[in-house]
Amino acid sequence: MAAIGLTQRESAHLDMIRGISAVAVVASHVRGLFFVDYSVVVRKTSVLSLLYAVTGLGHQAVLVFFVLSGFFIGGSVLSALSRWSWKKYLVNRLARLYLVLLPALIITAILDYIAYRGPAGHQYFDHAVRNFTAAPLAGRHSLAIFLGNAGFLQTIAVPAFGSDTPLWSLANEFWYYLLFPVLAIAAFGRERTRNRLYAGVAAIALFAFLPQGMRWGFLTWLFGVGVYGMPKIKVPGALRWCLHLLTVAAFAAVLFLSRAQRIPAQWSDLAVGLTFALSLFCLVRIESSRRAIVFAYQRIARVASGCSYSVYAVHFPVVMLIRCWAGTQEWQPSPESLTIWSAVLVAILFVGFLFSRLTELHTETVRVKLMTITLEKPLSRVAAAGA
Repeated sequence: MAAIGLTQRESAHLDMIRGISAVAVVASHVRGLFFVDYSVVVRKTSVLSLLYAVTGLGHQAVLVFFVLSGFFIGGSVLSALSRWSWKKYLVNRLARLYLVLLPALIITAILDYIAYRGPAGHQYFDHAVRNFTAAPLAGRHSLAIFLGNAGFLQTIAVPAFGSDTPLWSLANEFWYYLLFPVLAIAAFGRERTRNRLYAGVAAIALFAFLPQGMRWGFLTWLFGVGVYGMPKIKVPGALRWCLHLLTVAAFAAVLFLSRAQRIPAQWSDLAVGLTFALSLFCLVRIESSRRAIVFAYQRIARVASGCSYSVYAVHFPVVMLIRCWAGTQEWQPSPESLTIWSAVLVAILFVGFLFSRLTELHTETVRVKLMTITLEKPLSRVAAAGA
């Protein structure tokens, strides 16, 4: 995103973080559905303890997405306030969201239909899914719920559609995309006073409309905006590395304290978001080495980031499909079962990648076409890419 002004090295690192976060979500769900809880593992080892801890960070990975979204989207909003266009902004945001979401909802309906007819279909759809849902997934396939999810009302007025429970975070993102611009216009916009007052009233109304959990999530999202607002600083190389190590260590410590439920629930998400934001600050706001980034790393990071949204949006129905046809037996960790788990994980990531080639890959093309139609004048990709 040009408005953010990242170097090639910084962009590659953030792309890799997005990709790793998507993998963390998928790994968490696959392990949670296929393996027994650690409390009933027969042969506990330090390696297995670490594996269970690392593959239990799916929720925390979503918080990383929130902070990155605040940095990128919130930053693009602030950079475009002087020439603000709601039409351009909404076309950009909705093209990005819907190009993946609508096909994902259709695929969820199809895969859930097949999964329900598997050997364990009734077990996983007619009862709450341990570690994942408090209510059965059956009954979540109505047209009203489909349309509610298409309108980003999941967790507000309707549940997530079918088995695709991770879609809860897309509702958060959508409403943050609306809430932050009106808040920014009210506080920093160059609009007339009356329009800024209208924006302020809209911000208060939106904030009041959102459930409490979404409000807390918005604070996490704002940490990313805060990082965007910080100036670049230059520090000696040794100090730079010390700051990187300290912030990464703090983030890692909070991750595992959060995973172990050693932090009060209402503060855990904020602690994860804040420590990641500190690490993000060191990554993008402290001037780093000017050495060229390794091409292979940059390429892998770009591919991983480019399919992360698609992987996130479709992976859980695929996991449920495999789970329902594999039976109800949960696995004890062993070399054989961990090998199968790895193969399932890779297969699901590959499915998400293929899905992204049909959807997410074409986001910029769709944006330009929609922008040309709605603004009634031709736009280049660069012009269409702003907020």
